[in-house]
Amino acid sequence: MTHQTAPTPPEGAADVLPEHFLEDIPHQNEEALKMLQEWITELLAYQQPLSEDTLSEMAAVTTTGTRVIADLSDAEKRKLDFSEMLGTFTWQFTQCDRDNCSCTSDQTADLHGPYLQRHYCDESGHYMSEYIPADDSRQELVQRVIPQPMI
Repeated sequence: MTHQTAPTPPEGAADVLPEHFLEDIPHQNEEALKMLQEWITELLAYQQPLSEDTLSEMAAVTTTGTRVIADLSDAEKRKLDFSEMLGTFTWQFTQCDRDNCSCTSDQTADLHGPYLQRHYCDESGHYMSEYIPADDSRQELVQRVIPQPMI
């Protein structure tokens, strides 16, 4: 029985990938390697630069807490808990988990929302996302900068 030698990593891989990764990957079975390949393909697609149209659409539904605060009056700023304004605010549309819901139709008009989300890093540096309920005063403040989108 002839034993094949695993292919060597591409040139320069040792400069950009952790050593354990380079050592462990060749020992994975075919199923694991195919799953990794699929994931890498998705990651590469995810990291592609966004088109100008996509960036324009995102700018219309995204703002920073700093930008919102800049538009407030001094009296409004005195009442505000600045820690609740840190990060980025985004209007988002979403699909639910119900099998028979029309939101699963792949039609933008059928999605639920828009819902206001805040994305920020907590004190320990962890990325967090917070749903901002309709009755939260931050909704009105954000809508002054980026109006709630309509489909």
